Amino acid sequence: MRAWARLKVNLRGQPTSRSCPGFLLSLLVALPATFPLFRPGFFISHDGLFYLYRLAALDQAVHAGEFYPRWFPDFAFGYGYPVLNFYSPLSYYLSELPHLLGMGYVTSLKFAFAAGLILSGLTMYLWVRSWLNHSGALLASVVYVYFPYHLADTYVRGSLGESLAFVFFPLILWCFFCYFSEGRTGHAMAGGVSYAFLILTHNLSAWIFTPVLLAYMILLSLTEPQGKQRFCRSLGALVLGLGLAAFYWLPVLGEGQWVHLREDFNSTGYQRHLAPLTEVLSPSLIYRYFPDQGVKAEHPLGLVAAISLVLGTLAAAWSWQRHRGPWHSHVVFSILIALGSVFMVSLPSLLIWKLLQPFLSMLQYPWRFMALPALGVAGVSAILGLVFQAYPSSLDDRRPWLERLGAALALLLLLALFITSSLRKLPMASLPVGSEVDLTAKMWAQDATAGQIGATWTAEYLPIWVGEERWAIPRPRAERSDAEFVESKVSKCSLTALGYSRVRLELEATGKTDLIFHQFYYPAWNARIDGQAVPGLPAGKLGLAAITVPAGRHKIDFEYEATAFVRLGGGLSVLALLAFVVRLAWRSPKTVISLVTAGLALVLVMAMHRRGFEAPSISPRDAKLGEEARLVGLSLNNARLRPGETLRVKLVWLALKPTGEDLKVFVHLLSIPAGRLVGQHDGDPVGGYTPTSRWYPGEIILDDHDITTPMNLSPGKYRLIAGLYRFPALDRLKVSEGLDSFGDDAVDLGQVEVIGTRP
Repeated sequence: MRAWARLKVNLRGQPTSRSCPGFLLSLLVALPATFPLFRPGFFISHDGLFYLYRLAALDQAVHAGEFYPRWFPDFAFGYGYPVLNFYSPLSYYLSELPHLLGMGYVTSLKFAFAAGLILSGLTMYLWVRSWLNHSGALLASVVYVYFPYHLADTYVRGSLGESLAFVFFPLILWCFFCYFSEGRTGHAMAGGVSYAFLILTHNLSAWIFTPVLLAYMILLSLTEPQGKQRFCRSLGALVLGLGLAAFYWLPVLGEGQWVHLREDFNSTGYQRHLAPLTEVLSPSLIYRYFPDQGVKAEHPLGLVAAISLVLGTLAAAWSWQRHRGPWHSHVVFSILIALGSVFMVSLPSLLIWKLLQPFLSMLQYPWRFMALPALGVAGVSAILGLVFQAYPSSLDDRRPWLERLGAALALLLLLALFITSSLRKLPMASLPVGSEVDLTAKMWAQDATAGQIGATWTAEYLPIWVGEERWAIPRPRAERSDAEFVESKVSKCSLTALGYSRVRLELEATGKTDLIFHQFYYPAWNARIDGQAVPGLPAGKLGLAAITVPAGRHKIDFEYEATAFVRLGGGLSVLALLAFVVRLAWRSPKTVISLVTAGLALVLVMAMHRRGFEAPSISPRDAKLGEEARLVGLSLNNARLRPGETLRVKLVWLALKPTGEDLKVFVHLLSIPAGRLVGQHDGDPVGGYTPTSRWYPGEIILDDHDITTPMNLSPGKYRLIAGLYRFPALDRLKVSEGLDSFGDDAVDLGQVEVIGTRP
């Protein structure tokens, strides 16, 4: 009893300077979980490459001045995909920050994974230390970091968003515990902001965590002094968090009807992944990860985690008889969370899934609930740290250092067992990525091989107007309807502006004709003819965005703009942010100044990063090649380059009539005046995934070609030419109209300059 009496002091004290060693130990113990990330290259996972492609796309948008691109125009084989309109965006921005500071895409992504693992341990330590001792907090931190599903999220699934969500679970609980126990409004506001960050990091994790958070707040309202009075304010903090994140979640709810994501609300696919109750526990002491888990559950509860749960429960019951403390309600809460979450991945929970199907089916996979047992098992295991510290030694109490040594050794043994069991069979296979210059082409190749689209597995963001099977989209068209044979009546056309998600043209039509843009139709795409908005419609089996242009000369503007849902969500977020800033300024003006300074510094870094890249130069053209197409313009990533650098040429085509064949594109770099070929790129348009047999009459196609200049290329000016030809006959289409011809079978694209030598 004397040992328990020693624990009555400072069990519930908030972390102080004495917590620093605990924080440091939590950080150090978490480091081995990140060691596989230090290997060269990337690592094999389910979704890791998807995050890599999306990070590169976000970076490209930031370069172009589009800081929140809801639509990636290069995804889905160049037809565009609304990735960040539906997927929580914060994890990509956390990966973009190290890239802005000079890291490569792969390194930046691995840095974000590592930061998530380490920070999750620190936030778990913070929460448990607020209601228990240092030993318990350290043990909970280790259990949380090395919980098998947590590691699987990183190394098996490669899900950065869900992995980073582990940081916010205990952080939010800590904020609200501090508010209920101390009554400081700042803690409640911090909890609301953290809740917003969780939504913006991984919406599905926020969805399953919200009932847990509400239950925790109810528990605190019943166990803490003045808890009932503070409960309403804590709900207000959650409303603040919802408001701050409204710019994201409101368009998801409103626009989900426009993509195949809506099918997830009525899907019964989750039933295939529910496992018998006897199949949700790993049979091996050394945890075996998917697909070698040995039971039906894809991500079963680890055997060591289950043992920790049982021991923690027994220790809590044992300690209850000797000394009641504030930790008991937390341990009971943790036990219920762990058992309830494991139950939700088992077959007996099918009735609950069916009753709540509109709310749960969007999760797709029941094993997403395995993130919550990490929280519960860590909370229960923490009580073992209390037992190790308090259990009286059989030795004389005049030698407390031996008692502490024994407790420390027992604690270290448990930590080593948990870490070893989780890391021993952890998949660590490296995945060479190669060059990061053109990840778009690699993404298209991966999608085409897998029969997928948009760097997703289920095409959940594919607009509903696309009627073609996703595996057939990058292939030559098998058949046509009569309506698709109507020739375009555009007689003249030239490109006048080209942005990240905007195209501006000037054209002349001999009669009413359709103009089709090489992007999937989506209500956010808006078109204007001579400044007047015109309705867009999906065209063809691909559901491309199209408008009808009357006869005559016109200026056409086609741009991705905010929908009503985006504007409403953005307005709510602005109001919530203003309320937060006003409240914070009233309570702590210095904090507001610090946050504003940090925000300005971030904007400055992004602006400086953007300044390092020249805007693409736009060159209008209007050259007709045969009867099949017109080249209406181009853009260059850089008209001045060094030997060995890559010149990206974006050609803008207007299809005039169905070709019935797959033509090849050539882009050649010639010396002046000899006309000697010094660089070239020949191939199918749009990387081979939009062959000319798929071109609709009146379609505007953006087509990239890269030419890497020779290392020994002499400084000077060189001419670019382009055109179309038939393969294997190598017959070039004749240039029949336009003043930009080079000979009679190529279009003059202008000149580029090679300067100096490569540094």
